[in-house]
Amino acid sequence: MAFAAPALADRNTESASSYDRGFQRFEKGDIRGARIEIMKALQSDPNNELARLVNARIMLEGANGVGAQTEIEKAIKAGIPRDKTRHLMAHAYLLQRDFDKALKEADPAVVPDQFSSYAARIRGRIQTSLDQPERARAEFELATRIAPQSADALVDLSRYQMMMGQGAEGEKNNDRALALEPSNLPALLLKGDYVRRRLGLERSMPYYNQALQIDPNNIEALLERASTLSDLKRTPEAKADLKKVQGIVADHPLALYLEAVIESRAGQYDKANALMTRTKGSLDRYPPALLLQGMLAYQLNNVQQAEEYLGKVVAQVPESDVARKVFAAVQLRKGDANGAIDTLGPIVSSGRADPRTLALLGSAYARKGDYNNAQAFLERASKAAPNDAAMRTQLAMTRVAQGNTSAAAADLSNVLKEDPNSQQALMLSALVNMRANKFREALDITNRLVKAHPNSPIGYNMRGAALMGLNNKKGAEANFRAAVAKQPKFVEGRRNLAQLLISDGRTEAGRQELLRVLEANRNDIRAMTSLAQLSARAGKTEDQIAWLKRAATAQPRALEPRVALMQTYVSVGQPNRALTEARALERDFNNNPRAFEATGIAFMVGRKPAEAESSFNRLINLVPNAVPPRVMLARAQVAQNRPDAARGTLNQALTMQGQNLLPVYIDLIGLETRDRRINEAVALVDRMRKAYPRSNIPDQVLGDAYLTLGDAPKAMAAYQAARKINFDRAVATRMATASLRARKPADAIALMQAYTKANPRDAQGSAQLADLYLQTKQHRQAIAIYQDLRKKGLGNDPIVNNNLAWSLHQMRDPKAASFAEVALKAAPRSPAVQDTLGTILIETKANPKRGLALLQLAAKTSPRDANIRHHLGVAFAANGKKAEAKRELTTALRLPNLENAAAARRLLATLG
Repeated sequence: MAFAAPALADRNTESASSYDRGFQRFEKGDIRGARIEIMKALQSDPNNELARLVNARIMLEGANGVGAQTEIEKAIKAGIPRDKTRHLMAHAYLLQRDFDKALKEADPAVVPDQFSSYAARIRGRIQTSLDQPERARAEFELATRIAPQSADALVDLSRYQMMMGQGAEGEKNNDRALALEPSNLPALLLKGDYVRRRLGLERSMPYYNQALQIDPNNIEALLERASTLSDLKRTPEAKADLKKVQGIVADHPLALYLEAVIESRAGQYDKANALMTRTKGSLDRYPPALLLQGMLAYQLNNVQQAEEYLGKVVAQVPESDVARKVFAAVQLRKGDANGAIDTLGPIVSSGRADPRTLALLGSAYARKGDYNNAQAFLERASKAAPNDAAMRTQLAMTRVAQGNTSAAAADLSNVLKEDPNSQQALMLSALVNMRANKFREALDITNRLVKAHPNSPIGYNMRGAALMGLNNKKGAEANFRAAVAKQPKFVEGRRNLAQLLISDGRTEAGRQELLRVLEANRNDIRAMTSLAQLSARAGKTEDQIAWLKRAATAQPRALEPRVALMQTYVSVGQPNRALTEARALERDFNNNPRAFEATGIAFMVGRKPAEAESSFNRLINLVPNAVPPRVMLARAQVAQNRPDAARGTLNQALTMQGQNLLPVYIDLIGLETRDRRINEAVALVDRMRKAYPRSNIPDQVLGDAYLTLGDAPKAMAAYQAARKINFDRAVATRMATASLRARKPADAIALMQAYTKANPRDAQGSAQLADLYLQTKQHRQAIAIYQDLRKKGLGNDPIVNNNLAWSLHQMRDPKAASFAEVALKAAPRSPAVQDTLGTILIETKANPKRGLALLQLAAKTSPRDANIRHHLGVAFAANGKKAEAKRELTTALRLPNLENAAAARRLLATLG
């Protein structure tokens, strides 16, 4: 016991000495040195209240509000009076953005006079954060009146004045601070900012260097110098400063951001994006970081993510022309022409529009179909930048859209005369020809493109596309492979190669190419969603869901993978998971119209019309001038048996100007027809005709109404009127359906024959004719058409192969099973395909056990399909399971639309 007292005295002495050294270093601005000494003091004596207080101030300097609060609380517990900590606690709460608590602690009524200037500064910062500039100014001025010799108070006032555009006044106050305290780090850094803005990058460097001489580990100084060095293109030095920051604070968000800026400038978008991912959303309120993330997402084709980031920037900094231009470009890529026009409007109206802005606006009007405005803005852009081939090429694109291909060709020809190797003009010329199905001409142009730019993968990729149009798959594959050989990370080429391989039946090879896309960019969500689609085609539901989950995890701000995941849950019969995902989408994308559209549809499929109505109402709030959301809302109201509400919604939509109102009329007429209000329906058709005099849709809809009410002659008369305006496939299909209803199958076939003769390239029309032959048991004719369709590019189509297999089976052709297998491989979850192959395997006795398994799957998915239940009964009987066979046959005979009831009864009678 005799040795206890001296030991305690030594610990107290050691703690006090470390505290003194730490406090001195803190006062000199050596924060890291101060931290080391203060930690020694606290190790020696954890109850050293003064050391706790200095440690809190160190943490405040490092913007660690939570840590500072903890240290202040420990200091109070150790004996520091609470009133002497209120100004510091207010600062800690400010850093945590808990403004109410911060204001309470910084209240002048409770803060001692000696700390009143500090408290006023904190109140000023709080008011700045709350966007109350006048209140902030009053507090900063109060702080300097209370402590006119305080360099910190002058720096805060100076910073506020800089923010308010009072640069000259602000710099004077900052110079006063430096005169009072030449080593004041915030003042030196702020002086660097003033000089950088006024005199340029190079002239600001001495101030950052001086700050780092005082404190070599000051993070803010390192970041400012790194930023300046980066702008000066002194990249290695900038990276060295950033590396030092990361050594002090791992994954410091601003250091990651600045490094991402450097990588982005070097064209290393994947690296930059990976760096920003490591910030974990901590910079979501920092507009420059949001702008960078938006631009990176745009470069990496993550359009949805780009839209979210850039939309936030425009909302936070509406005067940023750069943000508006990139945001408009994203909106255009998404097809939102009106949004792009609205976004660019303030730039144009203020007179700040440069050629790039004018060109974007022209493109937006072109996308909208307003070619007069499009041409006007693009011509202005071209005149403003007469030597910019890209502008003139865009003007040519608008002329193409207007149908003025000769003028477009002339524009492109002029561009190529001046610059025969213009990559953009050659690309557009090739695309124009491909769009017009002039693949031979497109091939000639892509040959020029490859010759002019032999080291670029783009020409090879486009030449592959032209060769695909000429059905030269071998040549196309060689060019896609050449594209990726030129640039292994050229994902568009790999995707095209993968698509070709998959369409050619080489699914595994295509899958491997998609996996290589992921090797180049592990966060490529398009590759993941393509892999999910391949898994779906193979019937691998778990793999499909796993790929979509991985895509959603890789880029949680990307909407499309999560929508695809939700839709997959719907399609595989997991409604509860689909609904859970839908609710999460609405929570995470609460300002995104696409999210509410998708979730509303999912709620409808999941038989939750009330939730769907809520989604569509929120969608309308986001896009109040759009017609489609109101149509969806009306359908949700109908699903809840509220026809009057639906009528009101649709009639309101009919008052909207400048939009396609055909879907509104169609749904409203359908609603009146359902309630057998034919006079009201006819009146609406008359209004449609007046609004759309050149369209055949009004007469189609009238025919549908009469057909629904059972008046086939009037229906056919309406369809005939539609046919006179335009004999398209929709009319042909309706007329054939009406003929079948009237039990005139020969007329139905004659109609579809007339249509396919007039439209020999319409594969879907030919397929419908074949289906009619199949329904009327004219299998030889059906087989001929299905075989022809397979030769014309539908070799892997599950419906074509399934129907071909069924017709072949009816003709007792042994090749039937092979086509049914192709159909099953393409659509493994289709009950119709399972039924066809299962029935063939049973009736040919090829594999009764597998046939039964397939028919059980089909019946599980379509339990009310009488014909599938009949076939399942036959399968059970073929496998010696009489009780199960009797049950299925009895069920089939009770269900409607059983095609061969007599056969079912005969088999049932034999089972006893």
